[in-house]
Amino acid sequence: MKIAFNKAIAVTLLFVITSTLLLNILMTEYTGWTKKLACYDKCQTLGFESCVLKTSKSDIHQHQCNGINNNDIIVLVLN
Repeated sequence: MKIAFNKAIAVTLLFVITSTLLLNILMTEYTGWTKKLACYDKCQTLGFESCVLKTSKSDIHQHQCNGINNNDIIVLVLN
């Protein structure tokens, strides 16, 4: 009886940990895609030829949207 209870606890903990890690990965990917779409939408709205979303490890400027027009690079602010 005690062995079955310990196995049930182990399986439950494994499920919770796996679910938490998977949810964290999905949330990170979703945030990246929403920033990328916002950057491309802003570039298209303002009439830029192309657009690049740069990500950095810095907490201050984690995402930077660059609009490119005639070899000029303009940094766009995302709200």
